Amino acid sequence: MQQQVKTRKSNRIPARFKPHSIVLAKQLDVLFNRAYDKENNISADDDTAISMSRLRNACVSLQHTLPLALNKVSTDTATSIQTSGLNALSDFEIWQELEYFCINEINDVKLPSYATRIEEALENLAKFHFYDNAINAPFRLVNGATSIDITKLFELEFHQVKEIRKLLNKYLDYLVLPELSLKDSSIRDNILKTATAIINLCLHDTFKNTERVKLPLLATLQDREFVSSFICNHNFRTFLKFILPDVWGKARVNQFKTEAEVIGYAQSISSKFGNEVDAFLKNQIASASEANTTRVRSSTLSFPRWLNSAGSVASPIIKLLSERGIQGFAENGLQGFKYLYKHYQEETQNNQQFLLLLNAALDLYHFVTGEKIAKESLLPYSLGYYLKESDTTEWQKHEWVYDNAYKFYQNLVEYHKVFTKRIDGESIGIVTLKGYIGSMARALKENASSLTDEQMKLIASHGVHAFVENNCEILKAIREAIQLKSKQGDLSVFVGNQYQSAIDKLLSFYGLDTIKSFPVNTELTAQHQEQLSQNQDKLYSYREVVELAYYIEKGLSETLLTIKDKVTLYAAKVILKTGWNSTPTLELDTDDLFFFNTPLHSSKTPALRLFKRRANYQTQWHKFEIKAEDLEKEGVLYGDVVEPVIFDIKAATRLTSIYRPSIENLSKRIFVFPKVNSIGEVKIQLLTASRFKTSIDRILTELGCDIVFNSQKIRKSGLNYIYRKVAKEFKWYQKAGKHSYETFLRHYLMQDNKDVAMTINRATKTMADYFVRDVTDKVIILQTPPEDGKKVPNGTCINSKDKSAVVAFESQNRKLLDQRDTNEHACADFNACLWCPFYRCVADALHVWKLLSYRDFVVADMENSAATFDSVTEQLENIEQLKNRVNEILTDIAKLNAQAVIDGKELLRTEGIHPHWKNTGLL
Repeated sequence: MQQQVKTRKSNRIPARFKPHSIVLAKQLDVLFNRAYDKENNISADDDTAISMSRLRNACVSLQHTLPLALNKVSTDTATSIQTSGLNALSDFEIWQELEYFCINEINDVKLPSYATRIEEALENLAKFHFYDNAINAPFRLVNGATSIDITKLFELEFHQVKEIRKLLNKYLDYLVLPELSLKDSSIRDNILKTATAIINLCLHDTFKNTERVKLPLLATLQDREFVSSFICNHNFRTFLKFILPDVWGKARVNQFKTEAEVIGYAQSISSKFGNEVDAFLKNQIASASEANTTRVRSSTLSFPRWLNSAGSVASPIIKLLSERGIQGFAENGLQGFKYLYKHYQEETQNNQQFLLLLNAALDLYHFVTGEKIAKESLLPYSLGYYLKESDTTEWQKHEWVYDNAYKFYQNLVEYHKVFTKRIDGESIGIVTLKGYIGSMARALKENASSLTDEQMKLIASHGVHAFVENNCEILKAIREAIQLKSKQGDLSVFVGNQYQSAIDKLLSFYGLDTIKSFPVNTELTAQHQEQLSQNQDKLYSYREVVELAYYIEKGLSETLLTIKDKVTLYAAKVILKTGWNSTPTLELDTDDLFFFNTPLHSSKTPALRLFKRRANYQTQWHKFEIKAEDLEKEGVLYGDVVEPVIFDIKAATRLTSIYRPSIENLSKRIFVFPKVNSIGEVKIQLLTASRFKTSIDRILTELGCDIVFNSQKIRKSGLNYIYRKVAKEFKWYQKAGKHSYETFLRHYLMQDNKDVAMTINRATKTMADYFVRDVTDKVIILQTPPEDGKKVPNGTCINSKDKSAVVAFESQNRKLLDQRDTNEHACADFNACLWCPFYRCVADALHVWKLLSYRDFVVADMENSAATFDSVTEQLENIEQLKNRVNEILTDIAKLNAQAVIDGKELLRTEGIHPHWKNTGLL
């Protein structure tokens, strides 16, 4: 019996294309017949036929985008598509234009989820129509088996896409050369990262808003000065070298795959350099484990490989190598190494791969000469401080001063040079010198905003001598800015005095007269601190304010909070920053916020009326002229008092602008919120004091805050200076994705200056006593814990009450025990353990963890805190000795049990501070 041939029912999809192209509609009908025949095995030889569903999905995408694209393409392209249908795609230019505008119009179309990407839909239809599966759409770069999707370029203009595609296609042909031996993933990475760099360049305002956008891209790429700032990866640089070798240097094909090739190239520079590289490589491989041999070989040879590939960029330093080998790099003030470091910063944009080869060059020099060069010494704006007690060098970077006040930086360099070598009666300690110069630099940097552009130019050209010109105009301006910040709480009194004193020291060094204007007064602050110490339970501590501010910021960053919750947080923010009473704050309305025109300034001064409730709100104060003497009587605050919260109040106003109470005399209230009642009706309610209290407690608890918000515990002048610091830090942590409060606190100074002073003075008093006596030179390290020992946070103690040293120590530090309010009857402070003859350390991971916790948390906290005081020389020196003592013990432990040090570091990384240190009172 003969098999019955199935016939296809009429398909309505092709007919939908008739309004745009009758030819296209007929072609699609043919394709549907072929797809149908393929599925029913009648035309099995049609290898280019696609499935019916795939064809249908492709047509759905084209149906939605074609009408929009035809209105965007050129007239010739539109006519060709209307008259020729799919045959028009045989012209690559037409296909590329149609594809571009279809992709860019797709955002305005809501496609079904099953629809095909429009660029792939056109590709499928073209392959099917032309009976050719080898056809590739313009959105692909293809070379052999390598195919790369470059649709990310389509956010640029069409003429840019066409030019860039041609350049990238040419680049792809280069990357697939056999002699390069690049993996397919590396080729793809090169193309895509290069495309990203080009997109960033083309979309930047300095390009798209200038005449450059009208020129061919190739003309812009020849401008080294302009393009250099957009080189964000080595892939883009390689592309530039390939496209424009005369401008960017020739791209080198031979990357020296073998060790012998690299050594041979080094020998071609000079036999001395070749021998140095060969000896260094053998030394590194001999010292490496078998598993790390390949990595060590690659990193060691990265420097000579770069010399070969860098072209003209490397020419100046190749000359140094040809004359004296790697030692030539250190001549003329480390000329060669500084050239490399400058290239790393400016040309490679701090590329980490380049940093590896820079390290390889530095390691080679260290191997050959025995001298170690720190990378910080290669910076033109860094000053070094050698600490002979620990045989270490600390570096201080002054990039801002170097860039903005070059002559002033040279003043700091001269001051540094004299006092690092001075041995007469006026010499000072290195740590103290570092503090002085740091204060000199910060005093200018942090107060530069108070100077005019002309004054900054004068400092840049004349340095500190500019301070005393024009009747000490600049000096007065800086002193006044320091005093103002100290009064506002933006700068502690201690730091303010440090800045003033540092300026005087620099002026005196150059024989310039100073003036004692705008002093930072400590008298009122001392009284305030004394008052605070007597009323600690009545006011928030520094840490409590930090926690409240952190969680308020966290709440305001949440997008899912209700209007009521956000309004409550804004109110809390205002109260915490200002110390204003909650009732008048919550009763603010839009008329209470206004601005004064000041004839001396171009900007307006913000003002706000804050007053307690008046009967029936009948005071029409805003309709009358208010004189200056009436401002205080009317409860008007202005200027610096209002500025910290002006934007917070405005933010709350914008948030609640669409919600206004129906009661006329309350219709301008700011702190209001909508509430849906039991029948679904929206009512606008006022945020009263009782509602605020209930809401803020609930919100903070839900956010994880342990502090109860109480406006009575806020200092009268408000806590804006703390809040601003917390908000700044919070934004950084939020951007980095570190939302844990514990993580936030770990890197944030939590103590008040008064508390810090007491902690530091207690700790360093104990340490100072031991340093003078020098009880023991070496700590005894055991393999196992002693049986008669008792645990202390750093290890084990085997003291005995009848030992004379312990009795004397207890007697000397009796007051310290009383201050800590402890029942402890042994040693007075754990900071002294490392100098005690009865202290024992065990060579295991647990004790390493304890030591690292002490060094990186307790001692680091002391060091950071001590930096806020005026007389810190002895404290910082003692703290430095503590760090060195810990490092010495760790070195001795490593000799007995190297794995213990490795495991202890891992415990610190994963677990944080050891629990024994959390309850010592030192943090």
